[in-house]
Amino acid sequence: MDKLIRLEKQLVNKGLRLTRSFLNNLSGLVSTGELGRRSFDWIRMQIAAQTNEYVTLFQDQIEPELLELFERAVREAHSNLNIAFRGVPVNTISWFHENFHPMARTIMRNYAGELMQKIENTLLPALITGTPADEVVKILIKEIPPATNRRIEVMVRDQLGHAMQQGIWKTYEQYEDAIQAYKWVGPSDRRTTKWCKNRKEITNNEPWTAEEIQKYISTNPLKLQGKEIRARHGTFLHPHIQCRHRLLAIPKPARILVREAI
Repeated sequence: MDKLIRLEKQLVNKGLRLTRSFLNNLSGLVSTGELGRRSFDWIRMQIAAQTNEYVTLFQDQIEPELLELFERAVREAHSNLNIAFRGVPVNTISWFHENFHPMARTIMRNYAGELMQKIENTLLPALITGTPADEVVKILIKEIPPATNRRIEVMVRDQLGHAMQQGIWKTYEQYEDAIQAYKWVGPSDRRTTKWCKNRKEITNNEPWTAEEIQKYISTNPLKLQGKEIRARHGTFLHPHIQCRHRLLAIPKPARILVREAI
């Protein structure tokens, strides 16, 4: 995680350098006093271009981390089922590339959009009032890093946790014949949310079947047995930001083979 925190700072600094370059490119418009509709649309287009570049930079850096954690999740699921690990199943990795990566990119794009909106909200008034580019950059340096670093850290941790949960479930699906039911497990401390507490209570009393889980993944219920099991923005497998809990498979009892005496 230290590596990811270092990446956060590098990427934020990169974003600020891009913004400074962008502001310098606008100096011609500022000097002539032009800020009509055409100029406004052009500014928006440039901000969108920076957003795309930011997302690309971040995606290139974080993708290997996500894939590594996803593979680790598969190994952990194999260990839980006492099945020898022979590499990540091809269809599991295919699912990850086809489904999880696009989802992660969307989340990153949403984050980058928030960042650039903040830049835009600072930039446009500065252009109107003729504030020098260097002064605008100083304002952004003060305003953006504290909140941005925190949001990036939360997003990164959340995506890594989500990858872990997805990797474990996709592995369990491939060995459902060896699984009897599932419990929701994880630490019980002051950071444990009410959603995970409720899930643990429910599954300790009556573990979920594979059929129930598939249904819940599809319908994404907010409550079960009258108890909330996820945040408003959460999903069944990933109920809230930075969730530390996961599904744990309960293997079926080993079959005892009895040979008839001849």
